[in-house]
Amino acid sequence: MIKRIILFLFVFVSILGICGAASATLISDNNTQDYTISENETEINDTNSTVDNSTSNISDETTGNSSAKSILNELFVRFKITNPSTNPIAKNLHAQVNATVIKDYKEISGLQLVKIPANISLEDAIHIYSQNAYVLYVEPNQVYQIGLIPNDTSFNNQWGLYNNGQIIYGWWGIAGADINAVNAWNISTGSSNVVIAVLDTGIDLNHIDLQGNLWINRGEIPNDGIDNDNNGYIDDYYGWDFFNNDNDPSDDNGHGTSIAGVIAAVGNNSQGITGVMWNAQIMTLKFLDKYGYGTDEDALDAILYANKMGAHVINNSWNGGSYSKVLKDAISLSKALVVCAAGNESKNNDIIPEYPASYTCSNLISVAATDMEDYITYFSNYGITSVDVAAPGTYIYSTLPGNKYGFSSGTSMSTAFVSGLAGLIKSVRPDLTNIQIKNTILNNVDVKSSLVGKILTGGRINAYKALTNIITSLNYPKILNTDPGKNSVEVPLNKIIKIYFNGDVKKGSNFNRISLKDAKGKSISIQRSINGNILIINASKLVYGNKYTLKIPAGSIRNIYGNYFLSNYSYCFNTIKLHNSYIKVQNRGYGSLHFIYYVAITRPAMKTIYKRLSGTLYRGKTTFLNIGKHPLGTKILLSAYIYNKSRYRRTVSIRNTFLVQNMNSLSRKIYMRWVKASPGKRYKSPLYTRRLIQITSLGLKIRVITPLRRL
Repeated sequence: MIKRIILFLFVFVSILGICGAASATLISDNNTQDYTISENETEINDTNSTVDNSTSNISDETTGNSSAKSILNELFVRFKITNPSTNPIAKNLHAQVNATVIKDYKEISGLQLVKIPANISLEDAIHIYSQNAYVLYVEPNQVYQIGLIPNDTSFNNQWGLYNNGQIIYGWWGIAGADINAVNAWNISTGSSNVVIAVLDTGIDLNHIDLQGNLWINRGEIPNDGIDNDNNGYIDDYYGWDFFNNDNDPSDDNGHGTSIAGVIAAVGNNSQGITGVMWNAQIMTLKFLDKYGYGTDEDALDAILYANKMGAHVINNSWNGGSYSKVLKDAISLSKALVVCAAGNESKNNDIIPEYPASYTCSNLISVAATDMEDYITYFSNYGITSVDVAAPGTYIYSTLPGNKYGFSSGTSMSTAFVSGLAGLIKSVRPDLTNIQIKNTILNNVDVKSSLVGKILTGGRINAYKALTNIITSLNYPKILNTDPGKNSVEVPLNKIIKIYFNGDVKKGSNFNRISLKDAKGKSISIQRSINGNILIINASKLVYGNKYTLKIPAGSIRNIYGNYFLSNYSYCFNTIKLHNSYIKVQNRGYGSLHFIYYVAITRPAMKTIYKRLSGTLYRGKTTFLNIGKHPLGTKILLSAYIYNKSRYRRTVSIRNTFLVQNMNSLSRKIYMRWVKASPGKRYKSPLYTRRLIQITSLGLKIRVITPLRRL
């Protein structure tokens, strides 16, 4: 019996060890174990692409850029040489940084673990090793632990933060259809230095899961009846109620409290829920009444207050009303990132704008909603130019007034997730501007098929990707030139369309939405490709004399920094027109003529086609022989085979040999003289003694003068 118990304990411990290893992620800031660690949190430069969840946090094997934790001054160095422990090249390289070899790995050829001295930084050592031609790669010795899961009692209800396929309100989730918060928390859980303003119905200031993260105006002495900080508001210690114009921004609706909980409910406090940020300062700005209604004036005052008091993020989980220049100006002037709900009317905001989400402010993010299976929700608004990203928005469990909790749905909740992510990014990189934070969020989404072609990025936010791939560049893709040019005419059918950008570009989430349509709106089959800074469109089945429109939607192109092409672009061109081409034949002889003309027609980039024209021309008469419509640049060759009808004798000009094709009436070589012509060109003098060719705007006219000759 004792043996069975020992065996059971051994198996149980082994299973725990395997599970722990399987869920291992990078170590968090909050738990350093017993290691001495070095924080190698360097900026991932603009040229790096989005980091995949399944990869190591080492973003560049040769530079060592990382936001991970690593054991102080220990590096893995793999050489291209087979036995570095005895090789003088490896020894000399170690000597350059005074490194000590800790371990050789015989199983992996050329791999060593080395320790570098304290007087040289990890980044400098990585740089020295990576510059050597005999080094295959170099990377820090990282520390791992299990994923950072908070101990909040209702965390399992928060599928938007961690979706493991749990059932919420009778709906099954899909594992991974979340913002990847658990891995992000290993990098940062927030900071009390980050201020997020919530413009809403107010917040329950006494909620046990929010109190610790509420913003307090330290420049104000509460309830002394004096405007201590001279900001124009008396005793605004907890924020301000702009609807009632007083200093009590408490929630009398519940909506604002729910939004605040998603953003920054206190995390890991063994009760209730956690926000995207465990630590933050939530600035309470009430401008909506108990029914959820407010005015432009109060919204304006609230935004200006947030701007004045230094909010880093402004959450706007509200909408309605028409375009307001005043609100747009207030948002544009803000140094904060302004996050807005796209709306819940299932409509296209590109066609029917929803404000404030549809304002074209560079510091504004518009947010759509996704469900537990990563599909855009049935109620969410969308728009490829007016909505930027998506976030969880159905059955979101959060705080409610009176120390309660409950589920809510809507793009309001989705907006709160994005505001929380913006706060996490600010906590990691306080130096970033609002635009850089926006770019970091937009350029690190998980692209989803239900969102592609619906919103700019085609994706749902991913907090871990955003924290491990900070975007600092403010350079955006811009179109410099097009070939053919805008509104070009006479474009050849085989023309390869080229769009030139202001720098090298790559495919965006909406790349396959780039389209070419004819004048009737019919889509034309195209092949899309990119070469450096050139978008190349190879179109097939273009037709003569048609107007075509090329459309490049927002989000279809990104530059090397990851930033998106932000607007829809379209331009038109016209293909080559067809001109009437015909021969004018006049008989100036003494008798009737039976004539046969053979015409060889070669259109640009097309095969030569042949036509046989014949008839009887009576004395003194003129006739026109139609040889069809042809584009500019067409080569037309004319041969004459003319004979006297009464005597059946041929009149021939012998010059070149032509083997007749597809002309069943002739089975042998005939000899003729070619006349060369091109539509659109006027010949002022005869090309040959007996032929006069005229080209007019109507097309090709060939006047053939052939006096009767007997052979």
